Amino acid sequence: MTLVYSLLALTLCSAAFGAKEVVLPHKETLDANGKFKIAWFVDDNDVLELQAVVETTGWIALGFSPNGGMPGSDIVMAWIDEDGTQHFSDRHATGNALPIEDSHSNVELLELSENEGVTTLRFRRHLNTCDKSGEDLTIEGTSRLIYAYHDEKPVNGVPAKHSATHRSVRSVNIAQYEPPQLAFPEAEEDVKHIDIRFEQAVTPAGERTRYWWRGFRLPEELRTNKVHIIGYDALIEGEEAEAHHLLLYICHKTLNDTELAYIGNSHSHNLGGLHACNFAQPVAGWAVGGEAVTLGAEYGFPLGGHETRETLLLELHLDVADEAEHTTSAGVRIYYTEKLRQHDAAIVVVGGNVDEFLVAPPGMVSDRVGYCTGACTQAGLPEDGVTIVASLLHMHTLGTRMRTQHVRADGTELEPIDSNDHYDFNLQQFLWLKEPRKLERGDSLITTCTYDATQRSTVTLGGESTSAEMCLHYFFVYPAPQASVCLSTGSSALVGDLLQREAFGGDVIGAEQELGDFLEGVSDYSKLDPALRAAEASGKALFTPICLSPGQQYLVNPGNLVTGVAISSPFVEEDVCALRPTTTTTTTTTTTTTASTTTTAANATGSTSAADTTADASSTTTDSESESTGPSMEVDSASSLMIAATVLLVAGASLL
Repeated sequence: MTLVYSLLALTLCSAAFGAKEVVLPHKETLDANGKFKIAWFVDDNDVLELQAVVETTGWIALGFSPNGGMPGSDIVMAWIDEDGTQHFSDRHATGNALPIEDSHSNVELLELSENEGVTTLRFRRHLNTCDKSGEDLTIEGTSRLIYAYHDEKPVNGVPAKHSATHRSVRSVNIAQYEPPQLAFPEAEEDVKHIDIRFEQAVTPAGERTRYWWRGFRLPEELRTNKVHIIGYDALIEGEEAEAHHLLLYICHKTLNDTELAYIGNSHSHNLGGLHACNFAQPVAGWAVGGEAVTLGAEYGFPLGGHETRETLLLELHLDVADEAEHTTSAGVRIYYTEKLRQHDAAIVVVGGNVDEFLVAPPGMVSDRVGYCTGACTQAGLPEDGVTIVASLLHMHTLGTRMRTQHVRADGTELEPIDSNDHYDFNLQQFLWLKEPRKLERGDSLITTCTYDATQRSTVTLGGESTSAEMCLHYFFVYPAPQASVCLSTGSSALVGDLLQREAFGGDVIGAEQELGDFLEGVSDYSKLDPALRAAEASGKALFTPICLSPGQQYLVNPGNLVTGVAISSPFVEEDVCALRPTTTTTTTTTTTTTASTTTTAANATGSTSAADTTADASSTTTDSESESTGPSMEVDSASSLMIAATVLLVAGASLL
């Protein structure tokens, strides 16, 4: 992997928007063979511009799916005939068959070209097209992109069905905004790097899941002088199949020589200093499918220059499928500069503490809530507050939906800091906010996680393993605050309140019984969620605040229980469709005949915009024909290609 993103700079040739150079900062390779690549950009008006580059001269199709399958998907399809005639259409799928053309198009073709065995398609559309026909999907949260292609051109306008190797699905965060910068603004000689890694460390056979730790002391020049971390990348060459995640923490307690020499299993009980480092202050993290991180020009994570920033803990999670012995040299490359930026930055986590109160009952969908209280932001933020610039949502495999509400001290609710109604555990990335958010002293945050346990027969509790659950929301913020952890959990008072509400069908917790054991033994969970909602709205102090500094000191007394966060003025989402001028068309197919197969939409003989397309009877397929002939983009779970991205875990939580 490379830290400085390679950029795809292309010329936008569109009669509707004028010729200009547009950079597409986000990119993904959708298939394992590297033949189907996309790059995209979302502007301030939530207009998506996307380019697909596919190694084929046949037809290509790309769609947004509600769940990874073909039915209900919103799809574009394109190809170029041997005579140079271009075909582009906006379609939707009702089954695993040739997608049906939309009654009108909400997509504008910008480019369709073919050159040296590669087809390039470029188009624009709103994330929310405001289409009322039900044929379009709104692009939000994590998108399930389905794609397919064929190496042969359609015959008489009818595309042949693709092979199983020429279609699949991939989760991609399409609705993300431009990163703060695409390369370091510093001169090349001002950017240095240091590799913190294992060196041929042998992990013994016998277990699939392995957590390995190593202590590390910074070189003398970094211990003496403070620097700013301005980016990082994972070093996993040759271990892509085994490396699950990497985390690098600053140790506020200087490690001794024994701890620094330790390389081994994280579950050893003789690692007091290393355990104190764990989850305290992460400065770099990577997980499966993750990319390099480049921070904004105004801030950096501080490193060195003080005894509380001179030793580190590197954690590696290995997933060795065959449970054989594995030798690792995985690690993290840290990019830093001695020319300090304006602000020290930090990673802050909010949400629900990882414990038994984070319960997902079997056979149902349930919500769990975590609070970052006004008392913690009052005690832990600087006088002028902090600026949130990036966000990562983290649940485990039951998680389906997550959001964090933002409430001012006077009870006024702002727009959610982040939300994702299509969460995918296999794709967790730090995403840049559309607009940086100011978090002020006295503000409260409400993080709600939705778990779907309809396919489980036993209760799921909060915990570190993948089969357990979490509800954590991470931020990049600046300037670095005193508080790095702002969570909540339940209390004995909450348990008593729930029992009074008959939340457990009359079951009673034993005096010496652990809460987790009790929850696992409950036979009727139907009253639990209503009881929790009532407790949260009761105005009673039933919840324990967890407000910690990077050195793990409490900033708010956890014995002072708090109420749920009250909202006096709820946030009302703006109706973007009511504000947007609408245009309609009666056809979706764009067909252009040219003498060359490398022509862009701008010099096509007919209009190619979504607002003015030209019908092509030869390539229009009836509904009955689409059900009986042509390709489908059906996807099964075995062929799904999923990715995971940067995951930084603090506050006693670790990703398995």
